Amino acid sequence: MLSSPCFVDTFNKALEFSVSLVIFCVGFSGDWEDFIPEPPDGGWGWVIVIASFFNNFILDGIAYCFGVFLMEYAYYFKSSVGVTSLSNALLCGVYLLIGETIL
Repeated sequence: MLSSPCFVDTFNKALEFSVSLVIFCVGFSGDWEDFIPEPPDGGWGWVIVIASFFNNFILDGIAYCFGVFLMEYAYYFKSSVGVTSLSNALLCGVYLLIGETIL
C-alpha cells in the first residue's frame, strides 16, 4: 500500500511543496506580522465569547438549580409552589424566545 505509485507521487509532491515553503520562509526578510490577517471585528471577538460564556454560565446555573431552592423560595415569598415555579418557567421561556431574535 505504501509503495503504490499514487502514494509515492502524492508524497513527493507534498515533500516538494514543504521544501519550497521552507526555502521561501527562510529567505523572507520582511515582518511575519504581514502574514497575520487583521481581525474583521478589531479584536473584540474574544470579549464577546467570554461575555457569552459567563451569560450562559449564570443563566443556565439559575435555571438548572431552581428546583433545589423551590421550597425555600415558596416559603420566603409565602406563595404556592406552582406560582413560584412560574418565575423559572418565565426565565426559561424568555431566554429561549430572545435567542431567536439575536440570531
